[in-house]
Amino acid sequence: MGLAVDAPGNVYAALVSDNDDTHGVWGVTADGQYQERLPGTEDIDFPNSLAFDKVGNLYVTDSFGGAIWRIPPGGVAEVWVEDQLLTTDEPGCSIGANGIAYRKHGLYVANTCESLILRFPIEKDCSAGIPEVVFDGTTPNPAFPFWPDGLALDVHGMIYTANYLMSQLVRISPENGSIEVLASFTDGDPIDEPASLAFGTGKGERKSVFITNFARFGIPPQPPASIGTSVVKIPVDTPGLPLP
Repeated sequence: MGLAVDAPGNVYAALVSDNDDTHGVWGVTADGQYQERLPGTEDIDFPNSLAFDKVGNLYVTDSFGGAIWRIPPGGVAEVWVEDQLLTTDEPGCSIGANGIAYRKHGLYVANTCESLILRFPIEKDCSAGIPEVVFDGTTPNPAFPFWPDGLALDVHGMIYTANYLMSQLVRISPENGSIEVLASFTDGDPIDEPASLAFGTGKGERKSVFITNFARFGIPPQPPASIGTSVVKIPVDTPGLPLP
């Protein structure tokens, strides 16, 4: 599922598996020579997206459990917060908490099937504060069904998310809830059921958003041709927020 990289370059990956010996979140050293499952993550029901804060805590969304887990550096995974806003009872859709991103002592989280973008403050004692709804995609608009998947932030705090249902890259203002479509399958952009996304960090790539195309169910109605499973790059006008 999700990936995250820490400051030394170690890679962390969420693995959903029927095998109890492999299910959980794994860390792989930067040189690829060593891997281990982070203790306690085997108990996460459906580990999905990952994000670090500035002190090295790793947060993991549990898409089936309606929770966010926290893994302190060198520690054991524990439930950081459980909340109804992270769950879903939408018929035919089972993914609640999904994409996650960190900025200024808070975590932005997507609830895919409930069409929500949330913010959970991180209190001084590292506990979760009272969540707020940053964007509610259930506002009646039949022309814009909204299933947010992965999240990323730019330097101004604008939220970028993959609208999986409509195969779009959209930008949302956390200040006023305005939404802008930056790229769309129906406009001929190479986006096909997008899932995860991240800003580039290399020279000349900070204004590029890299997106994984799930391209599995053929949801976009027009045009009929599928882009297929792939990673694509979409240029935008603002640099991404540097990761912790």
